[in-house]
Amino acid sequence: TSVANVGLAAQSDESYALYVLQGAGSGFGTADLPAAFFNADTSNALVAFTNDGTGVVGFNLGTSGGVGVLGESDNGGINSYGVIGYTGADDGTGVFGLADNTTGEPWAVWGSNGGSSNALAGQFDGDVNINGTMSAVTKAFRIDHPLDPEHKVLYHSCIESPDMMTVYNGNVTTDANGFARVSLPSYFGALNTELKYQLTCIGTFAQAIIAEEVRDNQFIIQTDKPNVKVSWQVTGVRNDPAARAHRIVPEQEKRGLEVGKYICPEAYGKGHDQLATKPLPNAKAQGATAIPAQTPLRKPASLQPLRNK
Repeated sequence: TSVANVGLAAQSDESYALYVLQGAGSGFGTADLPAAFFNADTSNALVAFTNDGTGVVGFNLGTSGGVGVLGESDNGGINSYGVIGYTGADDGTGVFGLADNTTGEPWAVWGSNGGSSNALAGQFDGDVNINGTMSAVTKAFRIDHPLDPEHKVLYHSCIESPDMMTVYNGNVTTDANGFARVSLPSYFGALNTELKYQLTCIGTFAQAIIAEEVRDNQFIIQTDKPNVKVSWQVTGVRNDPAARAHRIVPEQEKRGLEVGKYICPEAYGKGHDQLATKPLPNAKAQGATAIPAQTPLRKPASLQPLRNK
């Protein structure tokens, strides 16, 4: 049917408007070809639109793996994308991943560089919020080098500890009697426990002590001489409700996919195949990457109802 320059139009009020089935003796082409194939040079090959439903739904109903929806891009360089998710809504979400199985180790979103040293598994241009525990082999900041921002970058690694350590520091000068009061943030007492202190005198030989430990978010330093500059450091351990509910256990047994594998195989002289992860999906094997030209169309047999999801 041709309607207003539309090559094919289908409408139904109660059932499928268009049903394409691939299988033995039905659908387009043969069993080793896609049920439907769309091609366009510069415009959209397929557009799906809905007011309140879902524009495109892909199901993988097999029991041995597969892909519900595949986006693949092999050409085009920097402007080439396999999948784009976008939202212009005030509180919308461009891409959403959900893993809610209570058994196994499901992943809502998985990015991999496939073992390539030049590729990134993920790139985020903007703030990132994680409501949970973040784990990494190494953690660092990477910025434009302050002395040569156009040609160099500067890396620093993070300070790490096994016990959710917090660090506060500063400089203070004792008065004529050798005392100095240091004020900490108003939330200090609510956040910290297991406090430890370090003092270093600057510019002169002197003795310095903690004359009074933290009380009401303040502590007092005393030196045996007046007017001594002191560098101080106080460390604590997080004691807020979120930290108490998610304490870091430094040593743990590997489980699931990690058993017998490595988080960082190259550090132990192992190949990428020893990485503790799921097998990488073969996107090209799953996709319709080679469609014979002028594939003959066959008349579909009687349609069978789709399986309910």
